[in-house]
Amino acid sequence: MSRTSSTLSDNAAAGTRIACSKIGKATILVASVSLTHESCQDLEVEFENAMSETGLIVLDLRSVAFIDSEGLELLVRIHDCVNDKGGSLRLVHVNEVCTDILVATRLLNVFDVYRDVQTAIAEG
Repeated sequence: MSRTSSTLSDNAAAGTRIACSKIGKATILVASVSLTHESCQDLEVEFENAMSETGLIVLDLRSVAFIDSEGLELLVRIHDCVNDKGGSLRLVHVNEVCTDILVATRLLNVFDVYRDVQTAIAEG
């Protein structure tokens, strides 16, 4: 697996804190803020950029404390868009609160959820 260094996106530099890196053919997005109406627009831009570059997108949620309804809607929309293009969206490091939200909304089975980035990439 080739690995490139992590770079902070322009949106992250502006305050949204979304890091983007590549490992082999996978694009890794690391959100360091909760997925709420305040951060969704910037995250969507990062997903659009990632979808144009690769079929495998791994979203690292280790620093995401909460996902609101707009965040869930964005994740579903991105999931569907990536799948329609023959790609895959994989979630990693999903904390207990976010897992409970995915379970309560019956979305846990919609997403491919993995323990860590390496496992998510290896499954592809």
